[in-house]
Amino acid sequence: MGVPPNASLSDIKRGFRHLAQRYHPDKHGGSKHAEAWYREVYEAYTTLTDPALREVYHQQRWLQQSLGRPLDNPLPLTPENILAEVESTCQQAKNLDQFRMDQKGLGSQLAQLISEDKIEALRAFGDESINYRIVYCMQDALVRLDFPYLGAVQTQLLKLSAGNIPMKALVKGYFEKRRRQHWWIKNQWWIVLAITAALCAMVFTITNY
Repeated sequence: MGVPPNASLSDIKRGFRHLAQRYHPDKHGGSKHAEAWYREVYEAYTTLTDPALREVYHQQRWLQQSLGRPLDNPLPLTPENILAEVESTCQQAKNLDQFRMDQKGLGSQLAQLISEDKIEALRAFGDESINYRIVYCMQDALVRLDFPYLGAVQTQLLKLSAGNIPMKALVKGYFEKRRRQHWWIKNQWWIVLAITAALCAMVFTITNY
């Protein structure tokens, strides 16, 4: 909102009017980007003009500062912002030590990158090129996870690809490939053992024929 923590109600309303005029979708031909920014401005205004919500907000800010953590600076849910977050997190995931990382936790974190509200925003914008980039980026990061930890991400990617037949086939194909790989890794020793036993029996039968 661009107002100080101790801003008066009139200051908050003035700041809201200024930003509302700047980002209102009607002034931008119904632009989805403007709508996303306006939604964030309105949410901030609603929080700061409600005494209870404002108190909770200031308490959260104080806690973040006391812990030495950077203050959250949420960006509007536009495809570009969602993609940037996905790319950043996936790059971090690829740099993790695979023998020490929490696979379950990482799976949950990756699924949150394409949570329900973000999927809704991506669908509203309808930028399929960015949606494909998100899918490919997620697949690169998922290499770090064993198959049992892919469930939550698989669910969200299938939701994202709903209505786009080629993208849905791409997503399904990826997880089917991972499922087959998991089955082979889990059962390969039994298969090798069974083949070895069959060969030994064959050799025994031939030499004693």
